Amino acid sequence: MRIQITLVLCVVVMLSLADAIVVNQGDSEHLMFRFHNTARRIADQFGPQTARAWARAVANVQDAIDEKALRAALAAKDLAQVDAAVSASRFGKALQALEDPFARTAGATGTASAETLEEAGFIMQFNATHPNVILFARDQAAALVVDVTADVREAIRTVVALGAQEGLTIVKQAQAIRQVVGLPPPWAEAPLRLGKELREGRAAAATGRRLSATTKQEIRRRISRGTVTEAFIERMQERYSKSLINRRGLNIARTESLRAANFGQQDSWVQAMRQKVLPRDSRRFWIVTPDEKLSETHARIPGMNPNGRSMTEPFQTTEGPFMFPPSRPNCRCGIGLGIGQGR
Repeated sequence: MRIQITLVLCVVVMLSLADAIVVNQGDSEHLMFRFHNTARRIADQFGPQTARAWARAVANVQDAIDEKALRAALAAKDLAQVDAAVSASRFGKALQALEDPFARTAGATGTASAETLEEAGFIMQFNATHPNVILFARDQAAALVVDVTADVREAIRTVVALGAQEGLTIVKQAQAIRQVVGLPPPWAEAPLRLGKELREGRAAAATGRRLSATTKQEIRRRISRGTVTEAFIERMQERYSKSLINRRGLNIARTESLRAANFGQQDSWVQAMRQKVLPRDSRRFWIVTPDEKLSETHARIPGMNPNGRSMTEPFQTTEGPFMFPPSRPNCRCGIGLGIGQGR
């Protein structure tokens, strides 16, 4: 009887660490090893470093904005000069700090994966400082810089367009641009919208946003008493912007840390194959989290890759080809390893 071994290395599904569980399926006997959220635990361990590095990068870019040049560029309606005054390219140097937590996350997960392989009888040596790991971390940080820089430029245009529509002064437009540095374009107009709601006394709309209970209470009190001032509005907008920036930082940390964890896990398999520990025909499988939060689009991905993929083939997903999850922010999918699948 041919034995197939499937190591299901789930990134986010809460599974308990167990001994080998034998499941009979037809003529094949599958040996499954389930983990206590190993990759997620490691990603969570290094995620805060990523979030802190992100917050520092945003603060550095905001502090370096040339306010005088920014106001002059806004007055001249010169978007190129507005971009120059903000200088989003400063994110490049600031976000280089992310290379370290990315590399450490990948290395730690790869090491844990190698230990699991060893428990299953596949003895290998995982090199956490392999050039592949270092290059991945560098490329991952560089890709984030490109995305964030593009987001800043688009967010600036969103604020300028909305500022003109709402008749905001140059000073207020400059303040708004400073506040949205680091926010994705869809969020860029949120602080300005909050300001408009406060000026119009729309308490329900303003307090319907992601604000702390204390801030919401303060807004209701001010509106009911008619004591909403421009200084108060500016303070609320700044507070809201900071909360959104922190939220994005957490999203980035969660997504990118899981990406690094999945890479480290996969690289351990690649290294094991090079060491002739794993069969060359081993396959990777896309694993979803089967709960009420699973989206219909992600539920289809395993069926799009029924025979799995080799170590060098990307998975076909509803968002396009990906070597491993996540395929979008906050994706909760993982990857599994099929050993000796004979494809």
